[in-house]
Amino acid sequence: MNQPPLYPVLHSKAVVRIMLLLGVGGLLFFFNIIEDVVTGDSGTYDRLLLRRAHRLALSPDGDWLTPLAKGFSIIGNWQVIIPLGLLLALLAWRRRTAWRAFYFYAIACVGSGLLTLTFKFVVNRPRPQIVPALEEAPFASFPSGHSVYALVAYGFVAYLVARRSEVAVWLKILAALAALGLALLVGASRVYLAAHYPSDVAAGWLIGVPWLMAILFLFEYFRRPTK
Repeated sequence: MNQPPLYPVLHSKAVVRIMLLLGVGGLLFFFNIIEDVVTGDSGTYDRLLLRRAHRLALSPDGDWLTPLAKGFSIIGNWQVIIPLGLLLALLAWRRRTAWRAFYFYAIACVGSGLLTLTFKFVVNRPRPQIVPALEEAPFASFPSGHSVYALVAYGFVAYLVARRSEVAVWLKILAALAALGLALLVGASRVYLAAHYPSDVAAGWLIGVPWLMAILFLFEYFRRPTK
């Protein structure tokens, strides 16, 4: 009797090529943004978008947009990322097969933090001073850690849902769209709150893509064969 492929995702060369393309593409665009930040080429649209976001915050719509933005900002921070990991740990405790998912989630989040802090230290970009910040933040501005965490953490959870054969296709699509939507909204909230330049957020997404692709690749590569 034919055995199922050991690594169903890696078994497809097309999927591996797409993952590689996304990873390399993300890195190239990320370093391009670093160059723009260092040379000052990103300044024009950074200032423009920050000022437009601040005008929106000062408008009557700011009464409900500001609390909403702060809520989405929390979604990309440890207040939600850590409890989500604890939820995976609880699932792993109840189902032993889920421990690997928890371990890789932890590696993904810790790695995201290390990547973020490394580039914050190297680039050392000050926080925006163009408009008053609606939310104070420590450390340097580039890249946005919230954007990295949101893309990697929710992207990984969405992948866990999508790889389950018993999950309906519409639910897999919904999980992927939800993860993408959360990553976009978290990043947008950081610009709205003037905690980051738009280029910080874009860089966070771009460095998050290759890291997420690497985590997914390793997650499948080290998958234990099912008996």
